[in-house]
Amino acid sequence: MPLQTKQDINQINQDVQRALSEDLGVLEQDALIGSLHEQDLHLHLIDKSSWACARIITRERCIFCAQAWAESTFKYLSPEVSINWHVSDGEAVEKDATICEIKGPAGVLLTGERTALNFLQLACGVATKVHNFKQQLPPDVLLRDTRKTLPGLRALQKYAVLMGGGSNHRFGLYDAYLLKENHLMAAGGIKNAVLQARSKQPKLPIQVEVENLTELQQAIDAEVDSVLLDNFSNDDLIKAVAINQGRIFLEASGNITERNMVEIAKTGINAISLGTLTKDIQSIDFSMRFFG
Repeated sequence: MPLQTKQDINQINQDVQRALSEDLGVLEQDALIGSLHEQDLHLHLIDKSSWACARIITRERCIFCAQAWAESTFKYLSPEVSINWHVSDGEAVEKDATICEIKGPAGVLLTGERTALNFLQLACGVATKVHNFKQQLPPDVLLRDTRKTLPGLRALQKYAVLMGGGSNHRFGLYDAYLLKENHLMAAGGIKNAVLQARSKQPKLPIQVEVENLTELQQAIDAEVDSVLLDNFSNDDLIKAVAINQGRIFLEASGNITERNMVEIAKTGINAISLGTLTKDIQSIDFSMRFFG
């Protein structure tokens, strides 16, 4: 997932502006730059003309991620900031490794420090967890995320999933159908729900969540693109694979943990999805230190 499109750049800038606004107490994002020295109380202690050099260091082993978010934080505050990166997204780094060296106005480096580190600690936490989980699974079984993300930071977290070696599920409610129990009940069953979805958006993929083998057969008969097997036992997962005969994509979900995911992966399903990849995160410890 290269961060090169205009949409990617706009999303990163929005994340950065929102985070800086929160830290500086500025409601209007257009006023961010003009209010920098007024809103960050600590900058009264520093000469506006002073420059500094700093290093960002990781205090733990991790899969690195979110370079663009960190860099955009500092450069949004001042285009004069320059950053020399020592690592790239998706790269494994050791404890106490120098991630990058930064040069620029001292006040800008200090103001942007926590926001940049917050992006890094969260994204690297996600990427590292995904990597650790993925390493335990057969290479042909996808490890997928869900919509259980931190509000406003979905793009960052889903990018981190990719950098950790995982796969993205749909991004939101607009780019794919996932018809769950309540949708199916409201629409009058699997067949009717699929027909309605296909008539409204014929080009979008349709996935149906099923809770038993009977519903699985109904989803297969409706010719959906994929099925989410919710809380199936391992025995039923094996039966589901046999019933399916490779016709559609099968994904297991629900009450899957690091303890049981390997056995689930052996049943023959195509993917496992876990909300824990993005909602239960142990952040990675980073620090920034001035030098020179």
